[in-house]
Amino acid sequence: MIKVLQFGMSTEKRKGGIETYLINQLRTLPEDVSYDFINSSDDVIAYEAEILKQGKVYNLGSRPANPVAYYWRMLKLFWDIRRDNYMALIINRSDYSQDLPFLLAKLIGIKCRIMHAHGSGYENSISFLRKIMFAYNRLIVKACVTEYWACSKKASKFLFGHEDAFIVRNGINVERFHYNESTRNEIRKSYKLDDAFVIGNVGRFSPVKNHLFLIDVFAAVKRQCSNVKLLLIGDNSNLDAYDGYLRKIQEKIDMYHLNEDVIFTGNIEKVEKMYQAMDLFLLPSISEGFSLVSLEAQASGLPCIISTGVPLDVALSEAVKICKLGDIDDWTCGVLSIYHRRKTRMDNTGLIISSGYSAKEETVRVISHLKELIAR
Repeated sequence: MIKVLQFGMSTEKRKGGIETYLINQLRTLPEDVSYDFINSSDDVIAYEAEILKQGKVYNLGSRPANPVAYYWRMLKLFWDIRRDNYMALIINRSDYSQDLPFLLAKLIGIKCRIMHAHGSGYENSISFLRKIMFAYNRLIVKACVTEYWACSKKASKFLFGHEDAFIVRNGINVERFHYNESTRNEIRKSYKLDDAFVIGNVGRFSPVKNHLFLIDVFAAVKRQCSNVKLLLIGDNSNLDAYDGYLRKIQEKIDMYHLNEDVIFTGNIEKVEKMYQAMDLFLLPSISEGFSLVSLEAQASGLPCIISTGVPLDVALSEAVKICKLGDIDDWTCGVLSIYHRRKTRMDNTGLIISSGYSAKEETVRVISHLKELIAR
């Protein structure tokens, strides 16, 4: 049995691309490989109940609450697992906030120590002191890591300064997203969408996802097309998260008098059903390491408009349009063009699979590569 220790799974409320990638891979692991997870929060991690059916979750608690106690628990954890025969530690991050796990893994003899980059920009602006900390941590990581992985060349360039990382495609279970007319009707009825043209977005409410700009675009579209709705899927329970970003979104919605037209769904477990209800998917992110949600939208046959902050790797379908960040006119024209030329949903199943984004097939490739690293 090849035992792998994964670090970077966030909480249920903050789950995003990293969490979706990890659970998709966990669900398709071969029988001779197991994943255990380190939880660095005070809450349960995303998909914890499912993880515990196959492996372990080691709970460290939150670092900001008590850094000294946090690092002591981490030291104790690695001491306790030193004889558990873990062959690899994989840290899934978009920054250099974690260096100690690599150092401890090296000291206790974990052979493969992998840094997996998942982002091409920071979630929030970072202070000068934090930049210094990241620079220091980067030196520690460089001294301890055995291989770099990334979800795209753009993510590799951002975090590692080069494009030579082993690229791990963020695969999905394609069949789950196949278009279904009855599901579409069911979801649209439950949200009282009737015959509206529905624009959708999936993602956490943080500045890098650029929802404030999305509301500006929707308001511009609404002025020309009355029968449109905006469906925002993501956890909306904490107005103060990310320096009150969700509160700012709500204030802008109020300013444009769009409360009846913007629908917050909260976290949705089976997000594949929500894509069925949409007519267009928008992703105006300032930066993305890859963008699983864009891939999911294409798998659902949706036309998509994505920003120049999203890697081109994700634009598989001919129905993907790329618009400039911050150019409201460009985005508005793009939306109106699709609104006035509505087409039947495309079947992109074969395209997604042939492009290498089937979760099952990608897991086979990644685990094969990992086994080669361990055998060296």
